[in-house]
Amino acid sequence: LSTHPDGKPPPHCAHFCTLLDDHINDFRVNRDALAHLHFAVLGFGSADYEPAGHFCTAAAQVDVFLEKLAACRLAPLGRVSDTREAEKQVAPWLSALLHSLDRLFFSVAPG
Repeated sequence: LSTHPDGKPPPHCAHFCTLLDDHINDFRVNRDALAHLHFAVLGFGSADYEPAGHFCTAAAQVDVFLEKLAACRLAPLGRVSDTREAEKQVAPWLSALLHSLDRLFFSVAPG
């Protein structure tokens, strides 16, 4: 998930982010509404915006929103900066995700 100016989500994801935020703040939505869901979030941005607090902000918000609705995290939030080699940043996150998926698959697979 990328971040647009001022820490906003990209237009194609804005509605999804708004829905998550609305669900967190809606008293009619149970705090465990997404307990059936497993997730991992990988954000893309530029570390140049970190001093302004906008480095992968949209991804960080989605990560928090999913956790607040009791979704099960498969990997820590990953942040990829366009100022460094992407593959070296994604590899540890992907390894953690694949490890979690492996554990999840074998813990629920029959026999």
